Amino acid sequence: MTREGAYAFALDRIAAEMAAHKKRCSEISRRHGLEPLKTRIESLRLRLDELRETIKRTPAKTIFGVGVRMTTLRMGGWEEDYRETLNSTLTTVSQLSGTDFLLPTIRTSGN
Repeated sequence: MTREGAYAFALDRIAAEMAAHKKRCSEISRRHGLEPLKTRIESLRLRLDELRETIKRTPAKTIFGVGVRMTTLRMGGWEEDYRETLNSTLTTVSQLSGTDFLLPTIRTSGN
């Protein structure tokens, strides 16, 4: 078997095991009446994601707004989101404080 074939086989096996695990978890949830709770949690998670995206798109106009934007970083997300939000927030702080210095951009180890 080639290396690629072995990887494909391993990925297929992992996918099958994950599907079986998900099925067992769903059965346990139904048996114990947890489905309504799971549905509610998922609904709240989607609402938080929408709120976070709205905050990211809305420019901060005050120091309070900067704090709100920084708080969104703690709500989870990908590294790119962190970089984008931090750079935007640093620019806002620079504008609000009236400074005229160059702000360093936040970079990842891959850049």
